[in-house]
Amino acid sequence: MAKEKFIFKKKIEEMNSEEIRKQQEKVKKMKMPKIRTVDFLYEGGEIVYEYRELIALCPITGIPDIYTVRIIYTPDKKIPELKSLRFYFLAYKDIPILHEHLANKIFEDFKKVVKPKNLKIELEAAVRGGIHTKIIK
Repeated sequence: MAKEKFIFKKKIEEMNSEEIRKQQEKVKKMKMPKIRTVDFLYEGGEIVYEYRELIALCPITGIPDIYTVRIIYTPDKKIPELKSLRFYFLAYKDIPILHEHLANKIFEDFKKVVKPKNLKIELEAAVRGGIHTKIIK
Protein backbone atom coordinates (compact mmCIF):
# COMPACT_ATOMS: atom_id res chain seq x y z
CA MET A 1 0.00 0.00 0.00
CA ALA A 2 1.56 3.28 -1.09
CA LYS A 3 1.88 6.02 1.50
CA GLU A 4 -0.79 8.64 0.74
CA LYS A 5 -0.28 12.36 1.28
CA PHE A 6 -2.97 14.10 3.30
CA ILE A 7 -3.29 17.72 4.39
CA PHE A 8 -4.17 18.43 8.01
CA LYS A 9 -5.18 21.62 9.84
CA LYS A 10 -4.64 22.76 13.42
CA LYS A 11 -8.36 23.43 14.00
CA ILE A 12 -11.56 22.06 12.52
CA GLU A 13 -12.59 25.60 11.58
CA GLU A 14 -9.65 25.73 9.15
CA MET A 15 -10.96 22.87 6.98
CA ASN A 16 -14.14 23.37 4.99
CA SER A 17 -16.77 20.74 4.22
CA GLU A 18 -15.62 20.27 0.63
CA GLU A 19 -12.02 19.56 1.73
CA ILE A 20 -13.28 16.98 4.22
CA ARG A 21 -15.53 15.38 1.60
CA LYS A 22 -12.72 15.08 -0.97
CA GLN A 23 -10.37 13.62 1.63
CA GLN A 24 -12.97 11.06 2.76
CA GLU A 25 -13.80 10.10 -0.84
CA LYS A 26 -10.09 9.42 -1.38
CA VAL A 27 -9.99 7.30 1.79
CA LYS A 28 -13.14 5.40 0.77
CA LYS A 29 -11.44 4.30 -2.46
CA MET A 30 -8.20 3.22 -0.76
CA LYS A 31 -7.22 -0.41 -1.07
CA MET A 32 -6.54 -1.91 2.32
CA PRO A 33 -4.47 -5.02 3.02
CA LYS A 34 -6.35 -8.14 1.99
CA ILE A 35 -8.25 -10.03 4.66
CA ARG A 36 -7.47 -13.65 3.88
CA THR A 37 -10.04 -16.32 4.54
CA VAL A 38 -10.10 -20.00 5.36
CA ASP A 39 -12.95 -22.45 4.86
CA PHE A 40 -15.52 -22.79 7.62
CA LEU A 41 -16.58 -26.43 7.89
CA TYR A 42 -19.43 -26.19 10.41
CA GLU A 43 -22.96 -24.85 10.62
CA GLY A 44 -24.32 -21.92 12.57
CA GLY A 45 -23.05 -20.14 15.62
CA GLU A 46 -22.08 -16.55 16.12
CA ILE A 47 -18.48 -15.34 16.21
CA VAL A 48 -17.27 -12.14 17.88
CA TYR A 49 -13.86 -10.58 17.32
CA GLU A 50 -12.83 -7.63 19.47
CA TYR A 51 -9.79 -5.51 18.68
CA ARG A 52 -8.97 -2.80 21.24
CA GLU A 53 -5.93 -1.31 19.53
CA LEU A 54 -7.40 0.19 16.37
CA ILE A 55 -5.82 3.56 15.58
CA ALA A 56 -6.79 5.92 12.77
CA LEU A 57 -6.08 9.60 12.28
CA CYS A 58 -8.42 12.50 12.89
CA PRO A 59 -9.16 13.74 9.37
CA ILE A 60 -8.78 17.36 10.44
CA THR A 61 -5.76 17.47 12.76
CA GLY A 62 -4.01 14.18 11.96
CA ILE A 63 -3.94 13.33 15.68
CA PRO A 64 -4.40 9.57 16.33
CA ASP A 65 -7.85 8.41 17.46
CA ILE A 66 -8.11 5.15 19.40
CA TYR A 67 -10.94 2.68 18.90
CA THR A 68 -12.31 -0.65 19.99
CA VAL A 69 -13.92 -2.54 17.13
CA ARG A 70 -16.18 -5.56 17.47
CA ILE A 71 -17.10 -7.75 14.52
CA ILE A 72 -20.14 -9.89 15.28
CA TYR A 73 -21.17 -12.29 12.55
CA THR A 74 -22.62 -15.65 11.57
CA PRO A 75 -20.23 -17.41 9.20
CA ASP A 76 -21.32 -19.05 5.99
CA LYS A 77 -18.49 -20.76 4.10
CA LYS A 78 -15.51 -18.55 5.10
CA ILE A 79 -13.91 -17.12 8.23
CA PRO A 80 -11.08 -14.57 8.28
CA GLU A 81 -7.53 -15.62 8.94
CA LEU A 82 -6.84 -13.56 12.07
CA LYS A 83 -3.26 -12.48 11.32
CA SER A 84 -4.44 -10.87 8.08
CA LEU A 85 -7.34 -9.25 9.96
CA ARG A 86 -4.86 -7.73 12.41
CA PHE A 87 -2.70 -6.36 9.57
CA TYR A 88 -5.87 -4.95 8.00
CA PHE A 89 -6.60 -3.07 11.25
CA LEU A 90 -2.99 -1.92 11.64
CA ALA A 91 -3.09 -0.29 8.19
CA TYR A 92 -5.51 2.36 9.48
CA LYS A 93 -2.82 3.98 11.65
CA ASP A 94 -1.85 6.35 8.82
CA ILE A 95 -5.32 6.99 7.41
CA PRO A 96 -7.46 10.04 8.24
CA ILE A 97 -11.04 8.84 8.53
CA LEU A 98 -14.21 9.93 10.29
CA HIS A 99 -15.54 7.54 12.95
CA GLU A 100 -18.71 6.88 11.02
CA HIS A 101 -16.83 6.21 7.80
CA LEU A 102 -14.40 3.88 9.55
CA ALA A 103 -17.23 1.65 10.81
CA ASN A 104 -18.76 1.52 7.34
CA LYS A 105 -15.45 0.82 5.58
CA ILE A 106 -14.69 -2.09 7.93
CA PHE A 107 -18.23 -3.41 7.41
CA GLU A 108 -17.99 -3.27 3.62
CA ASP A 109 -14.48 -4.75 3.44
CA PHE A 110 -15.29 -7.62 5.81
CA LYS A 111 -18.61 -8.40 4.12
CA LYS A 112 -17.06 -8.39 0.64
CA VAL A 113 -14.37 -10.94 1.55
CA VAL A 114 -15.91 -13.16 4.25
CA LYS A 115 -19.50 -13.10 2.94
CA PRO A 116 -21.12 -13.87 6.31
CA LYS A 117 -24.79 -14.75 6.76
CA ASN A 118 -25.19 -11.86 9.23
CA LEU A 119 -22.80 -9.08 10.14
CA LYS A 120 -22.70 -6.29 12.70
CA ILE A 121 -19.83 -3.91 13.37
CA GLU A 122 -19.55 -1.94 16.61
CA LEU A 123 -16.94 0.80 16.76
CA GLU A 124 -16.27 2.72 19.97
CA ALA A 125 -14.09 5.79 19.91
CA ALA A 126 -12.09 6.85 22.95
CA VAL A 127 -13.90 9.74 24.64
CA ARG A 128 -13.00 13.13 23.18
CA GLY A 129 -14.37 16.42 24.42
CA GLY A 130 -16.63 14.55 26.84
CA ILE A 131 -18.51 12.83 24.01
CA HIS A 132 -18.63 9.04 23.92
CA THR A 133 -19.15 7.82 20.36
CA LYS A 134 -20.29 4.34 19.38
CA ILE A 135 -21.17 3.45 15.81
CA ILE A 136 -23.19 0.32 15.07
CA LYS A 137 -23.44 -0.85 11.48
